Amino acid sequence: QAIDAWSQNSNTDYILPYVNYTAEENSEFSAIMNDINTYRQETLYAFITGTKSTDDLPEYFETLKSMGIERAIEINQKAYERYQKR
Repeated sequence: QAIDAWSQNSNTDYILPYVNYTAEENSEFSAIMNDINTYRQETLYAFITGTKSTDDLPEYFETLKSMGIERAIEINQKAYERYQKR
């Protein structure tokens, strides 16, 4: 849905490139992001409802790191670099 929304934007400065992952990257990225997206959504609701405070943000970011967000960023970066070489 996001790709469709961005691709319909007439200003090409804001169109995100569609990067291709290798099969291994796709598998690893999906596994990492499935867990992260669930945690992110649950935590967002906790912030909105007030069951978590913004004082908990450092812990939130540390949890994202422990869940592999830096590896997911690395995978995205590699895919983007391949895209740039086309």
